[in-house]
Amino acid sequence: MEESKEPIFKHPLFGKPLLHNKFGCYCLQGSFLKKALDHFTKALALIENKTYFTNVYQNIGNVFAQERNYDEAIKYYQMVIDYSPHNPEMQNHYPEIPSDILLDKSINSYDAYVDAHTNLAVMLLTKNETEKALQFCSKSLELKKDNFEAAINFGDILRQVDIFSLFYL
Repeated sequence: MEESKEPIFKHPLFGKPLLHNKFGCYCLQGSFLKKALDHFTKALALIENKTYFTNVYQNIGNVFAQERNYDEAIKYYQMVIDYSPHNPEMQNHYPEIPSDILLDKSINSYDAYVDAHTNLAVMLLTKNETEKALQFCSKSLELKKDNFEAAINFGDILRQVDIFSLFYL
């Protein structure tokens, strides 16, 4: 992958979608969930290959999690993990996008990739899928050792899981 010379907000593929994502984040912080989801959806609609912009998937997952629509939240958090260029299986999967654009934190942040694992663990826990939740939480801690949220969630999961069942995972 080559590097781009232009600022990310001026990039023809990501300029307008970034603005919609940013405004959607402000709406989400203000608990205007429908408005936030509208802007995140607009951000995706403006991108030809939707898999390029995993931060939007993370934000959509956050909207659904706040709405307690856990199945949809799980779907979007899983998409972040599946499509992120930080996922070792996806490296070199997007050769047409310059690496500095593809790995820009406003498009595909490493923190969103890590947080998707943590958030997915929490969503799975709400569905009593404790073993899977434990696996995603463990992966989150593996990706970022000082992830305090994941460490707290890991402790919560351990309290809910029969400790002997851990030896059979």
